[in-house]
Amino acid sequence: MRRCQDGWLFGLSLVILVSCGRAALAADITSIHGRTGPTYQSGQKPSDLGWGDDERAYPDRFVVNPVDLAELVWVPAGRFAIGSTKQVIDWLWDTNKWDNDTKKWTVDEYPQWVIITSGYWVYRHEVTMGQFGRFIEATGAAPPVDWSFYRRCQRLPAMNVNWYQAAEYARWANADLPTEAEWEYAARGPSSYLFPWGNQWDRNRCDTGEYWAQSSLPSEKSRTDWFESIGAEPGPQWLIAPEVVAKYLTPVGSFPDGASWCGALDMAGSVYEWCADRYWAYTFQRGPQTDPTGPDGEANTNRMLKGGTWTQNGRTARSANRPYVAPDFVWVDIGFRPIAR
Repeated sequence: MRRCQDGWLFGLSLVILVSCGRAALAADITSIHGRTGPTYQSGQKPSDLGWGDDERAYPDRFVVNPVDLAELVWVPAGRFAIGSTKQVIDWLWDTNKWDNDTKKWTVDEYPQWVIITSGYWVYRHEVTMGQFGRFIEATGAAPPVDWSFYRRCQRLPAMNVNWYQAAEYARWANADLPTEAEWEYAARGPSSYLFPWGNQWDRNRCDTGEYWAQSSLPSEKSRTDWFESIGAEPGPQWLIAPEVVAKYLTPVGSFPDGASWCGALDMAGSVYEWCADRYWAYTFQRGPQTDPTGPDGEANTNRMLKGGTWTQNGRTARSANRPYVAPDFVWVDIGFRPIAR
């Protein structure tokens, strides 16, 4: 499996789409991943493209953002159960023999039904190093840590990126960071799956430490022991060489069997993904919400992360997992994927 790849060919062709009973001229464009699809336009929906009903997902179809050449898949409006129940947590921990001590990190996952009233487009892949390089060239933005190395790894997910950099990239791409609810809905769908592919943990469907170890890492000690074994150095913030990161962090899209219901890839493992929301411990205890956006104000500036990482284990790859960090925090397992409305 190649870790770094330079460049793609970009193409543009004109096609005729039939939408709403009339012919419309639309441009097809080749994505940064080498596939061709309709050019995304703001406010566009599947019915505008002649795909069919806007109230369903199309996991095998996508549009292409002309700014950064990302592929976007459709997430229809709907409702799902966000978070977890104690019964589900107990079942998962018993089934996977995870250390019971780690249950303490699930107490803010109490569930509720969340209604998403409008469909939106989510990036099929996490933003890549190649795309972030285009952003730097176009805007003069500051590069991530160790950019002289990672700029050569075009297909790796962009990481070492803080929340402000991710939000600025999204604005440049005429997109947004997702809310926690939007992210979790794209991962879990109306069936509220525990993982993007279903309810059973499978270490071979995503890039986590358990995939590389090919064994369970049920406790925090077993996870950190594995991490040290590949060359990470413990400290207030773990240190790890870029060459090691590029060995264990796989190119985006490397686990197609881990796709979510809407066709989004790498929503478990790979890198944590920034969300727009501030963290609030009891967000899910206030009763049903419609299009929740997290708390207002600046009492807590920590921002939500979702999705698990290559440095972690199966427990953290759950779609309901709710880590958070300060918005200026950067590390080798934090990236992002925007959405467009």
